Amino acid sequence: MVDVPAAGELARGRDDSEDAAAAAAATRELAEEWWEGPDPRVRAWQAFFPGNASYVSLERAVARADPPGEPSVLVAWGNAEVPLPDLDGWDGLVVTRRAFPSTAHLRAAGFSWVRGFVVLPGLADPRWYLPVGDTRVTAAALSLYTPYRTAARVRKGALQAAVRLGATRFLGDRVLLAQRSMPALTQTAAQLFHGEGPRVILTAGRRERAFKLSAGILTRDARLRAIARICRAGEPRQALIAGEAAMLRHLNGRHPSNGPAPRLLFEGVRGDLYLTVQGAIAGRPGPRNMTNVHRTFLERLQEGAPRPASESELVRQLHVRADRWFPEDAVVQRLLAELDRELAHQVLPSVAVHGDFAPWNVRIEQGTLHAFDWEYGVVDGLPHLDALHHEIQVGRLLDRWSNDRMTAELRRLAARDLGPGPDAGLAIARLYLADRALRMAEETGDSQEPDARRYIELWARLEGDGPGAHATPT
Repeated sequence: MVDVPAAGELARGRDDSEDAAAAAAATRELAEEWWEGPDPRVRAWQAFFPGNASYVSLERAVARADPPGEPSVLVAWGNAEVPLPDLDGWDGLVVTRRAFPSTAHLRAAGFSWVRGFVVLPGLADPRWYLPVGDTRVTAAALSLYTPYRTAARVRKGALQAAVRLGATRFLGDRVLLAQRSMPALTQTAAQLFHGEGPRVILTAGRRERAFKLSAGILTRDARLRAIARICRAGEPRQALIAGEAAMLRHLNGRHPSNGPAPRLLFEGVRGDLYLTVQGAIAGRPGPRNMTNVHRTFLERLQEGAPRPASESELVRQLHVRADRWFPEDAVVQRLLAELDRELAHQVLPSVAVHGDFAPWNVRIEQGTLHAFDWEYGVVDGLPHLDALHHEIQVGRLLDRWSNDRMTAELRRLAARDLGPGPDAGLAIARLYLADRALRMAEETGDSQEPDARRYIELWARLEGDGPGAHATPT
């Protein structure tokens, strides 16, 4: 990832003219290339522009005499000493780390769509692009962030206070985007909500996870109305987004009203973007621990009568997925063969599986739980996988369980909560670990991804083949 310094930071404090010139050159080079670095979150804002747009730094634009091609976007980063050129011929404008031109000036230059965003925590780690200009909308945008650790909750409280005071300029880097026509994403939102002045939040995720761009859609009254999944049409991520849309259509059909999942409002290609839009879920975030409300929700996901577990679509697809990501991994292939033998003796009902059932992916409204983020959902799965995932995610991410602790907890849950008997419980726990290892490899495109290897190690421990197989909690 390119670490974007503050304007002038590279040159600050230099007295020697040669060093100053070198620092200035480094600043210019970084200004030209910061959005082309390996971290795709830095360029999440490009979702507002056409996929075939070319991005030209201010320095290059000033230095060259030839007019920009079409479509071209001018990127002005820092270096306030270089004035903006004549904007005629430019289809879009991006300004950051320097004074913004006025909206009136941009509209007079022909830019009909002008939006400002604050980037949190900043361009060096750009997880959130929150709209600025309307305090209510910016405050509502923060509602998407539901931290559970104490330090993170304190940080969110400080952010909310700063927004209420109108101090968004101190929160993080600010980015101004301008375009001569309304972007496809914003057009779709306006059509779905009948021109209610939609504002869009971009969420780009954490650095260590695969890049998954989503958007929150708020209307002028500062209500969060929908969530959009976004990628360029034809990109590999389209399959994952389309799979979630299929899952939502299935659940919406089985539960026409007050169902367990959001309503799918739109799926299709707009411009060169593939988009799905789902209604936002109201309610408060779920608690850390499972309750009867969670168990009632999971009971609603039952799909069919008991049958051999090996007939489940989730189980049938394991070999296909493993052959793609671990074709020559002798440990995975042997563990999978053992799992096949274990599941062949189990008779369990078919259930829809959420795939990432965790406190931060649910909302509770009037005593009823609803879940979102169904990207890893499976229509024909097996029971107890979601309940197990909830327990493990809380322990792993919030309580920072060690591998020994996770092994012990998996054995405890398998013996008590995961099936009609301990054998079924262990089979479910091993199936869960197999699925998680494959998910981590699929999400990152890397079979050696650390979390993927961690789940394989835990899987081996439950088979009695790995270090710490009979560990006690620590």
